[in-house]
Amino acid sequence: MNKRTFARVRGFTIFFIIVAAIAVFVIFTVLEIRQESRGVLMLWGGGITIAILILGLVVVTPILSHRFYSNYYDKLPKFTARARVISKATNTSGGRTSSTGYSVYTSEIVSEHFVSFEFNNRRENVYVDVSWYNTLVENETGVLSYKETDEEFIFIDFKRDA
Repeated sequence: MNKRTFARVRGFTIFFIIVAAIAVFVIFTVLEIRQESRGVLMLWGGGITIAILILGLVVVTPILSHRFYSNYYDKLPKFTARARVISKATNTSGGRTSSTGYSVYTSEIVSEHFVSFEFNNRRENVYVDVSWYNTLVENETGVLSYKETDEEFIFIDFKRDA
């Protein structure tokens, strides 16, 4: 998930937290709850708040964000261009080991694979899946399919010349 996507998902999450706060406000203010029954209803209202937060964070937010982004990226125009693979690179992080008393902890090793393409008098360094990284060869030519926004370059496919 890139920074822009994360920001929008965080926006959905904040929206549901605001909805939960409004629900609590409605329960305690608009319905004019009597003072003596407030303790019981506060517990009930807190349960509603927790239910709305869990529903928003766990179920609704991922569904809405996936629906929004799948539609967003589907609507982007697809481009093709003659391209050449310039270079390949891997960024590996993690694998740190720490020891605390009786246990040893090693963090997960994460590898990101990048391929640089040259096309239309420009170069783009693109994140690719490991399967693409393993099959592409430097100086190979073919047709690159991609989508792009102002901030993102999205690799779709590369068909090699025969």
